[in-house]
Amino acid sequence: MRSIKIASPFIIFLFFIFSNTFSQGTLFIELAEKGNQIEIKAITDSGKHSFIVYDSEKVFSSCNKLDKIVSKTNYGRPRVIKKLNKEIDYLSEILIAPIESQVENCDLINIKITLSSVRIPFEFLRLNGRFIYKQKPILFSYEKTSLDQIEKLDLQKGFIVCDLTADPENACGAIHEKKTSDFHYITDINLDTIKNARDMDFILMSVHGGIYLDSCKSIIVVNDEILYPSAFTQKNLKLIYFDSCHLGKGKNFVDQFHTLNAEYYIGPIISNEAGNSSTKTILTFFKHLDNNNPLESLMKTKKELMAYSDDNILVELWFAAPFRLYKMN
Repeated sequence: MRSIKIASPFIIFLFFIFSNTFSQGTLFIELAEKGNQIEIKAITDSGKHSFIVYDSEKVFSSCNKLDKIVSKTNYGRPRVIKKLNKEIDYLSEILIAPIESQVENCDLINIKITLSSVRIPFEFLRLNGRFIYKQKPILFSYEKTSLDQIEKLDLQKGFIVCDLTADPENACGAIHEKKTSDFHYITDINLDTIKNARDMDFILMSVHGGIYLDSCKSIIVVNDEILYPSAFTQKNLKLIYFDSCHLGKGKNFVDQFHTLNAEYYIGPIISNEAGNSSTKTILTFFKHLDNNNPLESLMKTKKELMAYSDDNILVELWFAAPFRLYKMN
């Protein structure tokens, strides 16, 4: 395990980006539904703050509305932007404002993996008028995690699958050229190819995905065949990267790889773009991964992709912000 010292480049990067003079380390957020209420606990080294949100149905309805708006970025007219801001402002006010000081003063927002938490697009919410993803690293996990527990990965061999309708610029092929891997175009494989894949430490798949938003149950599609989490049985993977719509909310996939003792999982929490931003995300993330841990790599990737937003918040969220990182063990 790599220990991150105070003078490391990543801590210096966090200092200048986040400007947190009085750091409280990790802010660990737990959500639990009780009837039509959500109990939220915000735990730091200095204490615990709890509060209740009294209408969970309204909260998750707002989350679903936000998802649909951001997933249709090509309709970014002022009326759509107004609807987007309405949902973001509502969710930010009830979920972030009560713990504003804790969020401001932490180094890491660490959210416990539950169905309730996975459904909420924390990455798209605001703190003091700015998107949280620009200010703080966000990590989902089953147990409380600190920055010095997030390890750099040494990826030796991968299993890579490219669907050119999801990855038209073949970013997967570019990673295959740099990383030792078994590479497949989707037209050349079937379910058995995936089930029988072995001897790798990472998976990269750019294929089409879908989700049931209320249950966070996702699927992926390979040659018109639906794949459920049970299709994957590979143990001890270091990284799973799905460039597939909504797989970043696919709790059923996250849980499956957790039971298989995988380390990190990444995917988009909305219906993301085929090519362009998804290409840039894949290439930039793996470029940074050579010298950084997954959290650092994703933060730096998002920072670089912000430049393509054209000062349109809808495009920005769709382009730079949708990928979520899970630490599973």
